[in-house]
Order: sequence, then C-alpha cells, then structure tokens
Amino acid sequence: MKTRKNWSAAFLLLFSPLFYLACTKEDTPSPVTEQFVSWTINGVQGRLATPIDSISQFVQGNSTYIYGLTKPTPITAFGVAFEGVKPGTYPARYYGVFVGGKYYVPTTTPVQVIVTSYGAAGQFIEGTYSGNVKDSVTSVVFPVSGSFRVKAN
Repeated sequence: MKTRKNWSAAFLLLFSPLFYLACTKEDTPSPVTEQFVSWTINGVQGRLATPIDSISQFVQGNSTYIYGLTKPTPITAFGVAFEGVKPGTYPARYYGVFVGGKYYVPTTTPVQVIVTSYGAAGQFIEGTYSGNVKDSVTSVVFPVSGSFRVKAN
C-alpha cells in the first residue's frame, strides 16, 4: 500500500507540470477565416464564415451581389446587393438577413454600403455597412451594421 502511494506521488510529481500547463494554457485564437459576412441587429451579433458556411459573390452588369447561407440546411441567410464594382459608398439595392426565424429587410431608407477594397477575381471585396432594417412580420425598425470580406469571382 505504501508503494502505491509512492507511485501516485511520483506520478503527480512527474505530470503536474503538464496538468498545470494544460489548465492554464490560453486559448489560441481561432484561425482567420478567409471569407465572412457579419451583422449586428439591435445589438445582437451574427456571422457566417467559410469554410463552415457558404459565402459567395457575383457581378451582374454594374451590380455586386454578396450572399451567404449556413450549411447543410439554410437556417441563417444573408444577402446584400449594391450598384458598384470598385471602392466607394453605395446605397444597398437589396439587403436581407434571415436569422432566428425572423427576416430583416430594409426600411424606405436603404442600408449604406462602404466598400473599402474591391479586388480582381481571386482577391477580396471588403467593407462595412450600416442603416436600419425592419422585422418583416412586425415592421419594428432596428439599427443594423456589419462587415464583409468575400473573394471576388
């Protein structure tokens, strides 16, 4: 029995530094996602990011469309479209977020999109946006803001 206690003490002595390091190790930051869209609606934050979610972009004429969905089933969806294919400030032609069973759409005043970087195919389109949205069922208006980083097609 005494021998068992010695082995236990030796075991603890030998491995206690590892237990200490494991318990005190700071969480490593999550890797930077290549593409994301984020939003804050009435103080509640949301985000879609690759590779977990599906995010894409396309241009039609002079309009840029950015959209994202959760995978495999689209429980959360995001979309914004604006008339522009270079850095600048644009009123959104379309904006919508479906999250938590609610669909948020623009008010009569469009959400403003600020594109800070508009790269060529394979590079990134980055920017922010802000304005007001309303719950499509109750018509209650909420402030919205967010950002995006999407690879150009």
